[in-house]
Amino acid sequence: MTVFKKILLFSFLTLALNSCGSDDAEDIIEDIGGGGGDGSIAQITAKVNGNDFSSLVVEGAVEARLSLLPINGNQAYVFAIGGADLNGGLPTAIGIAMGDSNFDALVNGKVHQGINDSNLEEQFALGTYQENDEINATTENTDNAIVKVTFIDKTNKVISGEFSFTATDEDSGQTFEVTQGRFTNVPYDD
Repeated sequence: MTVFKKILLFSFLTLALNSCGSDDAEDIIEDIGGGGGDGSIAQITAKVNGNDFSSLVVEGAVEARLSLLPINGNQAYVFAIGGADLNGGLPTAIGIAMGDSNFDALVNGKVHQGINDSNLEEQFALGTYQENDEINATTENTDNAIVKVTFIDKTNKVISGEFSFTATDEDSGQTFEVTQGRFTNVPYDD
């Protein structure tokens, strides 16, 4: 793995899951409110190894960050989106990231897929699944994440989309199939 790829993965994990740790779980529960730009609450849903994952339906349980970088006369972007749940009182989280070399090309229907040295400059997608602060599975070794933007409003800074990925926990070797993923009405900061 190249140094750039490692830096990118580290940045993604920091952005996507920083707010989804167990330290914030009680704050999230207490902070019930709005979210998604149109008054609806942002949410992430998916199947993880066939089991339902649904982020908490409270403000702050789903967050997104957009980073813009000037590259070759364009604004490249990295989007990181993360969502948390308290499954039986223990935190779980899903994070995804996507990027491309041209922010203007980020429109409804845009698909980001995998990450490898040949497509890193054009587009990429990453995924991570975290469970009970013991499992930290990423797509770092599987390179098979896919993220499709189904809606983006760059004026009001709201994004929705679909995703799937296979992530592996390096410590245990356990694999997690994340399918039927959706992020809905997610407001983002840049």
